[in-house]
Amino acid sequence: MAKYSLSNNQITELKLSVNPPTGVVGYQRPLKPIQVMEYIELLKKDGLKNDEICELIGIDKSNINNYYNRMKKLIPEVQSLVDWKKTDAKLLRLGYSAVWHYSRFGEEGQKKLFPLALKEESTRDEIRLMAQLYQRGFGSVEECFEEINQRGGEAKNQLVVGQILQEEIVSKLSLLTQDERDKYFKSLLNKYFGKTLPIKFTLLPQAFYITIRKPRRTNTLTKKEEEIYLKIISPGFEEEVTEGLGLKL
Repeated sequence: MAKYSLSNNQITELKLSVNPPTGVVGYQRPLKPIQVMEYIELLKKDGLKNDEICELIGIDKSNINNYYNRMKKLIPEVQSLVDWKKTDAKLLRLGYSAVWHYSRFGEEGQKKLFPLALKEESTRDEIRLMAQLYQRGFGSVEECFEEINQRGGEAKNQLVVGQILQEEIVSKLSLLTQDERDKYFKSLLNKYFGKTLPIKFTLLPQAFYITIRKPRRTNTLTKKEEEIYLKIISPGFEEEVTEGLGLKL
């Protein structure tokens, strides 16, 4: 065997950590995620390329991104708390999959996010939704966290109110019947989201109203509901609707 910075025993620990046996209840991986990252980094410093590392430890090449690249993008405070099991506030443990989208918040954002996410035991999907809001300019880390991290059972309906921002378009809409306005608005929403719309909506001369399910902590929205929800609460949606109506009128 070629000589590496890792001992034969360490390489075995690495293999057992990235290839846990299936169907074994209570199996404990020898290494924590941060140790797996550090061991892979040592192999990289030895000059091994990704495909060589994957062959050595028995993983697909795509998994290097999970075990190494994702972990490298985390700040040290987060790296030290990551474990293979789910996030647990009492054990000061962040779940391995729950930190997948942390890097999208940047270093300063991660510092604000991880205490909140640890306290509320946020899941990967919740963090992903927060990251989408954050990158779209919805607000601060805390505001994005509060928006997504809602307690309760099933999703609740949320009413979104938007303004029509051009007086010329307001004047044109005021000349139409309610059915005609709703027809124009539906056509515009179909353009954005397709013909199947899991929402209720209406368009008045000066404003539009959309009712949509809002993410709750114990509920998973459909992909389309999630897409529409994130779109209509993102900055610039009022401008986009106003411009779109102007092109149709």
